[in-house]
Amino acid sequence: MLKKFLLGIGIAALSPAIHADEVIESNLPMKNPPPLHIGVEPPHVFKPLAVTLSEAESFMFQSTDSPLVFAGKGNKIEVTFLTFPNSDIAPDKTEIFDEPPVTVLNATEETLCRIDGGNWTRGRNFLSDDERYLLLTEFSGAYEALVSYDTRTCQEIKRFTLSDKRWRLDNYSVLNFESCSDELLADCAPAQTLDLREFRGD
Repeated sequence: MLKKFLLGIGIAALSPAIHADEVIESNLPMKNPPPLHIGVEPPHVFKPLAVTLSEAESFMFQSTDSPLVFAGKGNKIEVTFLTFPNSDIAPDKTEIFDEPPVTVLNATEETLCRIDGGNWTRGRNFLSDDERYLLLTEFSGAYEALVSYDTRTCQEIKRFTLSDKRWRLDNYSVLNFESCSDELLADCAPAQTLDLREFRGD
């Protein structure tokens, strides 16, 4: 009954909320990034998932003992993140989700699954064009990684460590990165690329 109730709410609430920008960057710029080809628009492999504070849930959870609920929606997928309120940060300015699990509601497949563990960065979450795969930026302490999941089962597909790298996504199709040898990311090797299709499971 609970699963059907959640599915019913999610299916009714789903609406497109994906916005495509050109570049997502890490906090530190790359020293020698590969050039973007102006005028050439390769197909997007992933698109950014806009995550917003759930108005209904934020109205219900006013206590610091209860988590705030954030949701990102595609055409058929809804991804929910949780975090506890911070008195120093306005709820809608929250950038870190540190309260597992992440839940993924798939209206087409009528499934609801969960991703346990980790912390997630708000502005660096993506859905594949067909919404079969979710790409999250996860971290714990100094460890950071891009991790993809199947939106039907929440099974992990691929994990790529970013901890020792400067990186950016170009056109949501290619990951450009420089592997670095020190904690300040100052001494870095020449830039390399990784096709984001490798984060898909098909």
